[in-house]
Amino acid sequence: MDNLFQWANFLLVPLSSIVAWFAGSRHRHNTAIQELQQTVDLLVKKNAELYEQNLLVTEQLTAVRKENAELKVGQERMTRQLTTLQKENAGLKKQIQALTNK
Repeated sequence: MDNLFQWANFLLVPLSSIVAWFAGSRHRHNTAIQELQQTVDLLVKKNAELYEQNLLVTEQLTAVRKENAELKVGQERMTRQLTTLQKENAGLKKQIQALTNK
């Protein structure tokens, strides 16, 4: 009987070590998976925030480009008006010069 208990103790120690190693390995694996999932969740959240910011910046950029186009059109119109006024001013100067020389 003592011999049986010795064999049982002899086999129980390595067997319990193997079971503990498997349980610990499984726990470490699950912990690693949970940490990876948390990292993925964080990255998804950050990506969503950046996507929203990107949409906002794109809308602002579109508005600025539209305003820039409108300003360019206005500047072109003002340049044409300035050219017209300069020509008119030159004509009036000639008239004044002609009237002054008489």
